[in-house]
Amino acid sequence: MEEIEIINQTLVELLSEDWYYEKGSPPPKPLSINATKIDSAKYIQYLSEYEISKTNKKIDTSRLIVILKDSLIAIPSRIKLGYIADIKYFKTNYSADTSFISLIKKLKSFTVGKPLNTSEIKNIGRFDIIKLTDLEHIKKPYGKIGYIRYSKVAFDSSHRRACVYFDFNHTTLFGYGTILFLEKSGTKWTIIGQFGQWVS
Repeated sequence: MEEIEIINQTLVELLSEDWYYEKGSPPPKPLSINATKIDSAKYIQYLSEYEISKTNKKIDTSRLIVILKDSLIAIPSRIKLGYIADIKYFKTNYSADTSFISLIKKLKSFTVGKPLNTSEIKNIGRFDIIKLTDLEHIKKPYGKIGYIRYSKVAFDSSHRRACVYFDFNHTTLFGYGTILFLEKSGTKWTIIGQFGQWVS
């Protein structure tokens, strides 16, 4: 199943290996107009420590749980794809060539999802991929990264190019959805472009 190939070859890239590390300290706040020499010295010290902490990240040893929707979804109704399928708009905003426009239209035409066997997703890095129904059976401690979904995939006739919707929710105020433009070289699918649909 080519959709499985695409998920296996894009999932870790889309989630980002930044999750493998503990969260560091936030950057120092800028000095106020009333800052003293002591405030400035503290700021410089804190900034130095912050820069060092960015290069000496600690590995997060907790279990990194990602919930994967167990079906390839149809595009959510709130996602409006019509304007990006406009050739003039597409040429102005994307480096991918205009042959992807027909794939965007095909993606938009999907109205029904398709079951996904999540046990076939093997290229998962340090993440543990589970279904939502399995979460209550997972023993703590663990770090819940978030909930991800892929749409059904729109392929061209050669099955060398594809278009798919992907979204990720860590919390209600931390997530995004995007359209991915993919190209296959040999057996490898590569994301050659994307168009963000929403961010929270």
